[in-house]
Amino acid sequence: MVNGINIASTLLYSTPMAGGTPEVVIETHIWDNFAGQLAIGFALDSQALYWLREDRDGWGAWRAGRDGSGDVKLAGFPGPSSFYDTTVLGPDRLLAYYAGPHAASSLLSLPKSGGAVTPLPVPGGSTVIGVLSDGTALVQSITTGGNGQKRSDHYQTQRLRPGATEVEPFWLDKPPPAYAVAGWDDPGRGSLLSVWEWGTDDALHTTIWALDRDGRGTRLACDPVVGSRVKVAAVSPDAIFLLVENLSETTSYWQVARIPR
Repeated sequence: MVNGINIASTLLYSTPMAGGTPEVVIETHIWDNFAGQLAIGFALDSQALYWLREDRDGWGAWRAGRDGSGDVKLAGFPGPSSFYDTTVLGPDRLLAYYAGPHAASSLLSLPKSGGAVTPLPVPGGSTVIGVLSDGTALVQSITTGGNGQKRSDHYQTQRLRPGATEVEPFWLDKPPPAYAVAGWDDPGRGSLLSVWEWGTDDALHTTIWALDRDGRGTRLACDPVVGSRVKVAAVSPDAIFLLVENLSETTSYWQVARIPR
């Protein structure tokens, strides 16, 4: 008990694929302090569980090792105050950003073992679409402001390679009004993007695009349901699996979709 509140460890379990008895692989104390604390953006690798936390000291990155070393604060994030909800793990670094649509975001990088936090050079006001496994960041910014008419907002997609000092153009054959929502690795091929596009029915639809390493795009699929959104995907050698969010004024539901390759 702490300050009159009953607390308990937070446990991460592993379960065999074929079923069986779960076993504890990581024990954390993320929720031991309830005072103005937000924990979000969890990511897992073979060594540890990582997450982002906001508390009275501001935002920071945390780690709990599989070796039982306990919760460790890796670093505090520099001001000004922002919001972060996504953690991406590279071979030796952790990247943090906010993945909300139409939201400007800082992109921060730090060693997975802790150390100095480095703000990466993404253009001011741009949105981080996703970070690939090699550390390449895909970002998006508006090029032409809307006039209230459909298709009047135009966007450009850029990428920031690891170690680069500025972004470079990417996806040059992109339809100008298309708005990228999220991006992921497409192993052996390039990257995948979830995109909002205006359909022939003058309504917004989710489309899925494959981009090769040079940024040439191919539209793979279009959701016939108006107003859906995809921010989570898993890629196998023969298919892409998507978690499709469908929201309206009266309904809210999720579906799993599969795109064969």
